[in-house]
Amino acid sequence: MHRKHRTVWPGVGALGLLLVCTGCSTSSLFKAYPKQINPLLQDLRAGRPAAAEVRLGRKVEGNDRVLYLLERGRLAQIQGNRDASMADFRAATEGAQAQADEADVTVRGGLAQASAVVVNDNVLPYRVAGYETVMMYHFQALNYLLGGDVQGAAVEVRRAELEQRLALQRHEKDIAKATGEAGAGKLNLGDADQRVSQAYAGLDEVAGTVKNSFQNAATFYLSGLVYELAGQPNDAYIDYKKALEIMPANAVLQKDVLRLARGLGMSEDYDQFKARFATATEAPQPRDAGSLVVLIDDEFIPQKQQIKIPIPIMSMNQFYGLIALAFPYYESAWREQAPFSVEVQGTPLGTTQMVCSMRALAVKALKERLTAMIVRQALRATAKGVATKQLTDSFGLAAVVASSVVNYVSEQADLRSWCSLPDNTQIGRFALPAGPAQVSVRQGTSGPATTVAVPIAAGGVTVLYVKRAGATLYWQQAAFGPGGKPLPQTLK
Repeated sequence: MHRKHRTVWPGVGALGLLLVCTGCSTSSLFKAYPKQINPLLQDLRAGRPAAAEVRLGRKVEGNDRVLYLLERGRLAQIQGNRDASMADFRAATEGAQAQADEADVTVRGGLAQASAVVVNDNVLPYRVAGYETVMMYHFQALNYLLGGDVQGAAVEVRRAELEQRLALQRHEKDIAKATGEAGAGKLNLGDADQRVSQAYAGLDEVAGTVKNSFQNAATFYLSGLVYELAGQPNDAYIDYKKALEIMPANAVLQKDVLRLARGLGMSEDYDQFKARFATATEAPQPRDAGSLVVLIDDEFIPQKQQIKIPIPIMSMNQFYGLIALAFPYYESAWREQAPFSVEVQGTPLGTTQMVCSMRALAVKALKERLTAMIVRQALRATAKGVATKQLTDSFGLAAVVASSVVNYVSEQADLRSWCSLPDNTQIGRFALPAGPAQVSVRQGTSGPATTVAVPIAAGGVTVLYVKRAGATLYWQQAAFGPGGKPLPQTLK
């Protein structure tokens, strides 16, 4: 009996040590990440200042530093605090690049991986998903653009474009690696595997609306807009076409592609697109008119939830306790958001159209990681099952109860993701006479509305950036004359 004590207790002590160490390293180990961010989102929905600096506190210094910086930078941007937003996105960019540059195997990483096998995936340092990295550059480009710095915005959209290419390469390697590990280990979760697959099956329709999780038409559209302002119409045309490839039904994209194809003298392209999009009308823009571009980030992305599956540990028809498998998933029953109507001086101009569903990108990213999650879950289930049986053999019924409770409580799905991203992004582009304009934007027929005074320059572009949080609309604007020259922000 004494020998059994010597063999079992070191393993139990190691588990306790890992629980203590990992509990110190991440604030998401036992408290789901969305619960930490939701109070800030609720403040924004209610029109109250979201004090991210106070509520997130020292969390920006932990293992999930990059994720908390992204949240704080985004919350500052929504509230119009451009300087704070830019600083946080710069720090997040440095952190994300450091993650990408560090070696695959490090002492710290090895400990985290070992802890993940014993505890749960929340002990792993959070690595920003591909679509989140793209949006990090996207929002920083918006910060530069709203400050009148077109060249600074161009740097960020080029970074976003590079990230989309690199993400595709990483994705292909990750899928091959995870599939190989699953096959080599012959891992099998039995009916639990089937239950997880059923939970994810409801997401197929949403995930099927995008071809991957890291290319989005909103970022391509923004880069096209920035390149136009920077005097690079060929680059703008290329990115508008990429956006149109992803969202072919978007009439704003159709018209911009036709407009630039004609302006650049690409007659063959123009004829092809004109035949393909016969309903896309092109009204020539008067010389004394400018363009109003409305960019809308609508609400917040749905958050991950948890599915937990208890599994009994049996050997020789004897019950040895319970372990649990916990997977993140998204509710599949999501309601489509209404478009926004745009008026000028009380005259309707039209409505915005969705250019990106961030929820679809998030769902796609989760499904892309499913194989790797199943591998880790199977390894963790095996480790916990062996430990549970050893404890039960040594200490009997009391150990069955205690180990089952610890196993069930410690198994928590990784619900971390960038929660302040928009649910969807919508765009509109309208020709307006030069001069001051009172622009009204409303969601649907009875949703929240705002009226903004903006300047319109002949041959220029005015950007109105609207962010909806619940019943509250936040907005920023930037006006540019011909050649992308910023206009004085005299109207607020």
